[in-house]
Amino acid sequence: MDGLMTQLPESPATDELSDERANACRMYDYLLGGSHNVDIDQSALDKLLEVAPTTPFVARENRAYMRRVVRYLAAEAGIKQFLDLGSGIPTAGDTNLHNIVHGIDRRIRVVYVDRERVAVEEANELLEGNPNAEAFEADIRDTSYVLSHPVTQRQIDFTEPLALVTTGVFPFIPDSDNPVGIVATYRDACPSGSYLALSHALTAEHWPGDIAKRVLDIYKENVQSMFPRTFEQVRDFFTGYTLVEPGLVSTPAWRPDEELTEDQKAYIRAVSGLGIKP
Repeated sequence: MDGLMTQLPESPATDELSDERANACRMYDYLLGGSHNVDIDQSALDKLLEVAPTTPFVARENRAYMRRVVRYLAAEAGIKQFLDLGSGIPTAGDTNLHNIVHGIDRRIRVVYVDRERVAVEEANELLEGNPNAEAFEADIRDTSYVLSHPVTQRQIDFTEPLALVTTGVFPFIPDSDNPVGIVATYRDACPSGSYLALSHALTAEHWPGDIAKRVLDIYKENVQSMFPRTFEQVRDFFTGYTLVEPGLVSTPAWRPDEELTEDQKAYIRAVSGLGIKP
């Protein structure tokens, strides 16, 4: 993946996250046209764009996948509740998850979870007066806290199918934190008929030229360590799920709205999928 940047879960035990470092959540916001970013984020992006100039394309494709998959879930699969893990800073316009699903059914319930206070504050300001959508601040690795949080308990009925949505988050969670186990814990809390929508960066052999090491070094030195995974490792996140067609595929190729461009066809640096729990 050519430098995908999105929402990051916070670990109180790590010293990688600091106000003196760029923040991937704010960098992603900047790439999508947002204003909740500062000079240090833009400086890190400048370094990244020198090495990986197609980074904005990567961010847009990740966001477009989210829009397509939640539209499918709400309009075709009939899902009435969404738990967005690592939701990030709301984007400008009507392209956020709640905008999309409430355009289909205003009764659909949405919970946003993010470790970034600015993301949560902006989301709740945007959601003021909307009884069916809320956001709260949490580390998504703390599964017990997220699942038992009053907002989750108020909005989500775990006896009915729901969709877990996590786009571009797990590339920032190391194997030592057992990311597959984290997803499994959320899966086990959901009933049959629930879904997992997930996108993830692939390892270096899928990146063009020799940019992978340089991009990962920029992240480690300026932002936060990134952990791309093989196709098989990403597939492991869907353990306990049956993949919905077209399966786990290159992000632009997941149920595209239009015929893919040549750039989109050539894009294989991140994959996305949707699974249903039998």
